[in-house]
Amino acid sequence: MDISCQRTANGALIRLSGRLDATWSEPVSLALAGAVRDGAHRIDVDMADVVYVSSAGIRVLIASAQQLRGIGGQLAVIRPSEVVRKILTMAGLAAFLFQAEAPERPPVAAAASAAGERQWRRDGMAYEVFPVGADARLTVRRAGAVRGAPDGSESVTFPINTLGVGLGAFGSDPQDAAAQCGEFLVAAGAAICLPPDVVSRPDYVLATGEMTPSVAVAAGLVGTGDFAHLVRFEPADPHATAPMSQLAAECRQVAGGAWTALVMVAETSCLVGAARHRPAALDGAGQGKDAFDLPGVRDWLTFTAEPAFTNTTCLIVGFLGAPSETGPGALLRPLCADGTLAGHLHAAAFAYRPVRKGRIGLQETVAGLFETEHVAGVLHLVPDWRELTGMGESRFIRGACWCVAAVPAGGE
Repeated sequence: MDISCQRTANGALIRLSGRLDATWSEPVSLALAGAVRDGAHRIDVDMADVVYVSSAGIRVLIASAQQLRGIGGQLAVIRPSEVVRKILTMAGLAAFLFQAEAPERPPVAAAASAAGERQWRRDGMAYEVFPVGADARLTVRRAGAVRGAPDGSESVTFPINTLGVGLGAFGSDPQDAAAQCGEFLVAAGAAICLPPDVVSRPDYVLATGEMTPSVAVAAGLVGTGDFAHLVRFEPADPHATAPMSQLAAECRQVAGGAWTALVMVAETSCLVGAARHRPAALDGAGQGKDAFDLPGVRDWLTFTAEPAFTNTTCLIVGFLGAPSETGPGALLRPLCADGTLAGHLHAAAFAYRPVRKGRIGLQETVAGLFETEHVAGVLHLVPDWRELTGMGESRFIRGACWCVAAVPAGGE
């Protein structure tokens, strides 16, 4: 089979020639997925020269069409050969897949831009801001008695309008929670925890009915309130990606506060960071020592040896501000080499799925990540600025950032 793909003003056109059977279903699936990753949410599949379609081939078309419909896009089979038309009609898919011709459709990005507040470009990326909540504000506080010490944990419930990051665990039993204490993040009613064990998978709890996620927080930041802005980003130049520090700086400028809370759902190029691997209390915590200083930090944190979770979709939760010795600022770490921006950001990685364009809602977008996929991993995002061997920082292709100016609770 021959497969060709070209970008169009409205998305992508993929031409197939030959047999779409089990042998060629995977290459066709990869071609369709590649077009979506390149930002094409509208795909026309020209099947004029296809001489046979098996059930395996039909399955690929259905899966891609369903994925695109889920984000407001579309896959359409155009110019089907008589064989293709007969097979898909007999399968009951004519109304679902056929389109007699490819009419001019307004680009998704252009249609979405009409509702945008403002737009700009920087370092190969295009940004657009949508208003979410007028005069929205969020308060942030530090949770947990001692940095990293499970025996000083605080039980925190997380309703829909509360987000958090840090070290913690699910469960009400103190000893059990101490053994399971690892990186956690919470946003929009979804809580994810990573136990400090190389064989454990990330666990999660979703708000359902009257059930609200609860985390035993050893050390973390908790924010309560609403978001004011939705910042969309995507490549303006071919193959451009945005580093985490750049996205953080853009969100902080949009939010306009000394402190900024953010939640991001993004198609991910790679993640760079660390995760806890030791369940015991941190040596020196509460004794005048900083557990995050080298070399002691390596006793309880495992750092990524190479860029991780490439080509995934991630949920990132965190806070940005100025580091300090006390209050919430004590849990912030530099996000850029010059020290002008600090934050505490955790990321949960999922199998790749495209993020819907334009104005989207936070709760439904986060919930959609859990529809068919489990959490692949969790990382505390930490840049690697080592000379020669450093991997830099996490980078993202396109996505959505909800942000708001935050105020430390109680004057912390």
